[in-house]
Amino acid sequence: MSLKISIPDNPAYSSITANAESVCREKGFVLKTMSEYDCAQSLYLGTADIALIDPLNFARNPSELRIIPSTALSAEGFSNLASIQFLPGRENINKVAIEEDVFLFQIGALCLSEKFDLFPEIIIDKSIADPSLPINETYDAFMSWNHSMKAQGMLDIVEEWSDIQTAPLPLMFWSCKDVDIPDPIELTTLFAADDLPQSDEMLSSTLGSDADARIGTVNFHYSDAFMASLESIQHFLFYHRMIEAVRATTLLGN
Repeated sequence: MSLKISIPDNPAYSSITANAESVCREKGFVLKTMSEYDCAQSLYLGTADIALIDPLNFARNPSELRIIPSTALSAEGFSNLASIQFLPGRENINKVAIEEDVFLFQIGALCLSEKFDLFPEIIIDKSIADPSLPINETYDAFMSWNHSMKAQGMLDIVEEWSDIQTAPLPLMFWSCKDVDIPDPIELTTLFAADDLPQSDEMLSSTLGSDADARIGTVNFHYSDAFMASLESIQHFLFYHRMIEAVRATTLLGN
């Protein structure tokens, strides 16, 4: 059986996709990288058998999807994944640029409204990730993945989330339709980096500062806590009218 696998084209999730290319090549499977939105769509349209998807596109997808309880990414506190950077000298935050329209940046925008009562215009601008270009000063702030930041991150998005919510932020998990896929838990576990721990402690850099390091945790495996956080985030998204309904979170085989 030649499976088709979809994963987001983003190194931020490499901990659970590091070996996907080599495993698929060895087994003769088709691996495609695409946007977060297209990963969920690939399951809905039947162009993929397994995909790594985020909670927002999972909740928006009209098809009946199953969660594969293997590796999954969630975080709480300082994560070093993505940040909100404010440009100096701004009295008002009216325009915020984001690299791409993805779940974590949507959460960043919601954190701005929840914590700071800010409701800026959100503009997609891929150029903010290009290190050869200066920061576009028509914006008041921008959200970027830390691996492409042009300046030191100011507000860690997951850390801001943890300030307003008690549950970890679920970021990515493996999903499929309820079809006959041989050993999906073992397969998606093989996709992950070698010797992937259950979780990893994150510490912020204190270089040039007297402040204590900020601490956080990134979790790499499915657990009951992950399932609870996935259900919790849907209620949060529903409250903010980003999804039409809270959908059932069902494990593969149930």
